[in-house]
Amino acid sequence: MKRIISLIVLFMIGCEKNIEEDYVGYDCAEVQSYYQESIAPILSNNCIECHSASSASGSLALDSFDAAVSGIMDGNVIYRINLETSTPLFMPQGAEKLSQQQLDIIVPVKLKNLLFLGFWLLSYSLCYGKELFITREGTIEFFSSAPIEDIKAVNSQVSCVLNKTTGDFAFQVPIKGFAFKNALMQEHFNENYLESDLYPKCVFKGKINNWENVALADKTENITVEGEITIHGVKRKIKESGKIWKDEDKIMGECKFEIAVADYDIEIPRIFRDNIAKIIEVSVSVSLKRK
Repeated sequence: MKRIISLIVLFMIGCEKNIEEDYVGYDCAEVQSYYQESIAPILSNNCIECHSASSASGSLALDSFDAAVSGIMDGNVIYRINLETSTPLFMPQGAEKLSQQQLDIIVPVKLKNLLFLGFWLLSYSLCYGKELFITREGTIEFFSSAPIEDIKAVNSQVSCVLNKTTGDFAFQVPIKGFAFKNALMQEHFNENYLESDLYPKCVFKGKINNWENVALADKTENITVEGEITIHGVKRKIKESGKIWKDEDKIMGECKFEIAVADYDIEIPRIFRDNIAKIIEVSVSVSLKRK
């Protein structure tokens, strides 16, 4: 247990300095052990009654390592267990709030101010291979073309991990990281549309299909990406086309796709429906470096 806490500390230092170079030394067995010994009992005593695979309230299961990683990465779980008991969205509903000690076990204090992709996604990825390529500075853009105006926003805080052995990868986007030219639109985006205090992150977990046949080279290669994306608390399966290539010691990737705002329960007030397109164009670009 002492060693896993030390590893967490090392990870936090790595995030503050250079995540690509510093989070070495993790062991999957220790991560799993930390989960089983420290986190699983908290979830079992407070959450599993409503959030198991057989009874997943809100489509959220927390009764396995993989499920817990997914739920915690989404950010909504962390947000809700930290609310006051009088708040309608508080979890666990109808029970007492977790103690501060329990909250700090689930998300160590310093990690609360870092991207959740960090410890949890790293831990998850290491269980499926050691050859990881990562970035915390990927870019995602979205473009909305509507009758009254065009809207564009850019976010350069995309965290991404690619397991070069298996083709599994994930990325996470802090919603408040999107920058708009119009400050009022940015405010509406966060407060009214994406509700970023409640749903602070967009998360994708999936893989590159037929990875074993992908020959990384200087020339771009067309690929198909498939997995689950969570936006505004709604998780949906997607399958999109992209490109991948190698640039010296880096792996470069691009993907362009469209999302329908209605698919993610994003409500646009009637007065603004001519300002915002029903279908949004999204572009993701990452430059990954081996850890």
